[in-house]
Amino acid sequence: MNNRYVYELIDPRTNAVFYVGKGVDDRMFEHERNVRNHKHDTNYKKGKIIKEIISSNNKIIYRKVYENLLDEDALIKEEELINIHGLSNLTNIAPRGYSSDNFTNNPNKEIIRKKLSDAQKGKTYIEKYGEKRALEILEKKRKSMLGKTKTQECKNKIRDSITKYYVNNPEFNRGKNNGNYGKKHPGLNSGHTLSDDARHKISIKAKSRLRKPHTEETKLKIKLSNIGKHKMSEKGKEAIRESNRKRRKIKNNM
Repeated sequence: MNNRYVYELIDPRTNAVFYVGKGVDDRMFEHERNVRNHKHDTNYKKGKIIKEIISSNNKIIYRKVYENLLDEDALIKEEELINIHGLSNLTNIAPRGYSSDNFTNNPNKEIIRKKLSDAQKGKTYIEKYGEKRALEILEKKRKSMLGKTKTQECKNKIRDSITKYYVNNPEFNRGKNNGNYGKKHPGLNSGHTLSDDARHKISIKAKSRLRKPHTEETKLKIKLSNIGKHKMSEKGKEAIRESNRKRRKIKNNM
């Protein structure tokens, strides 16, 4: 259909053309709409100019140069117009159409990819996508893993990673190597860095904390759930008893 057109986006502050494109319907207004709706655009330069125009309370000048074209003709006219203005004077990424904003056509795509990756490092899902979207992603990942078992290759990679970072490197993630080292306590002591003595006391208290005794109903549920399961050895039972004795001893000495 001959409903394609070739258009220019003009900066009202300088009256200079900063982008040439082709499209159908309201395609030429989509660039500004995306910026206002905070949609991602791989053409950083074009987005930056549009933001500056909006911030300065100006309006982009839209101009249709060719109209009523077939798609093939629109491509040719778009390339001709880009050559007239000079690609270096425009924010277009590629010298001709078929999505000149496309990331694939961007000569700096590896640099852009690295910048995007670095910007996301260390961020939680909530920081990246917002709470609602983050919960949807995590739930989708959880469901996708239901009933699946890890391959031997995957297990080997996990084992090798643990060996590399923990077994062969005892200081890994400890002391100053820990990402939380020196950070302030987020609870009641917020605003104060915990001393080693305070950390030690918290650790002892946590280890010596005795659990509430089970109710008769809970005991019955545990008993029923263990029917038919492998019984614990006497050695295992004795280890638990010894652990409980130590915890009671620590509790009594506090």
